[in-house]
Amino acid sequence: MKSLPCMMLLVISAVGQTAQPQVAPHQATLAELARSITPTGTLPTTNKKISELKVSDLPDAARNPLSMETSFKCMTLAELALANEEQRGAIAELVPQDVLESTPKAVYGCLVLDLQSMPNDKFERVAAQIGALTGATAEITRRDVNHLIEQYNALLAVAKNLQSQLLAVQMQNAQQQRINNSLMLYQMMPKYKPPQIINLQVSDCTRLPALCIH
Repeated sequence: MKSLPCMMLLVISAVGQTAQPQVAPHQATLAELARSITPTGTLPTTNKKISELKVSDLPDAARNPLSMETSFKCMTLAELALANEEQRGAIAELVPQDVLESTPKAVYGCLVLDLQSMPNDKFERVAAQIGALTGATAEITRRDVNHLIEQYNALLAVAKNLQSQLLAVQMQNAQQQRINNSLMLYQMMPKYKPPQIINLQVSDCTRLPALCIH
């Protein structure tokens, strides 16, 4: 029979073994997932290359707001956004045109889902910040467009002026060419050379009246 101290050691050892905390598996962060995306690689959720994406691969949060598919697709969009920023636009260059045009609507749906899960005080603040960002971006775009229009109009005025000058030069060249052609034709025409000796014949009209001119 084991002694009491030995039994206590066994109990303490068993308790210590069962009381060890379970280490949770490492959950990859959004930044880590984004770093795994390369322009030539495949996306983890679709197994497609970026150039092979379809509009159906984008999330439709308005139709399926609570589905796991929408959650995964929104996560993929966020990963792509971070990867594109880190790779200085290399990801966006490969996105098909129709997918790129549908992306803002998909991102807006994901953003609304994320905002709805926030507390009310944070939701209002984030919404206001997004509104400020959107307004500032719209104003910058408007000013850039106006600046481009002004530059275009200025270049158009310069082009019209140059066109007028070119037409004037062309008219002068055409007139000079006509003069040159006339001079060339004149130089090619045979020159009149008067006779060196003039023969005069005198007739007696009384004897030969037919030879005389009245």
